[in-house]
Amino acid sequence: LPWQLEPNVGRVGRLASRLCQELRLARPPVCADAVRLFQGDVVAALARSALRPREACGLLLGPPCGHWDILADWNVSLPAAPKPPVVPPAPPPPGAPTARVLVLTDVHWDRLYATGANADCPDPLCCR
Repeated sequence: LPWQLEPNVGRVGRLASRLCQELRLARPPVCADAVRLFQGDVVAALARSALRPREACGLLLGPPCGHWDILADWNVSLPAAPKPPVVPPAPPPPGAPTARVLVLTDVHWDRLYATGANADCPDPLCCR
């Protein structure tokens, strides 16, 4: 399947970049970079989607392009297997070992970061 999607990745990328610029979603270099990063993922997701082309277009670009209704009827087939019984969780016994956990999320390392760089940036990407 990936080799069949390759010609469409370029087409979708060109269209998305042009739309991004025409709709003034970002500056042209930002549009080009964002599309280059995600065009393959978008085409792969659309290829595996249950949406018809006009529905996908309506979802991505709005009513002038097509119709997509989030409240439309949809079905999900579930296996015929019975659900397992609900077992409520038991609290740990007194004296059970404890631990401390530090959770860091959404951490990004920017090799090109420069101390004192402009923090007031018009682009949706980090400024350098």
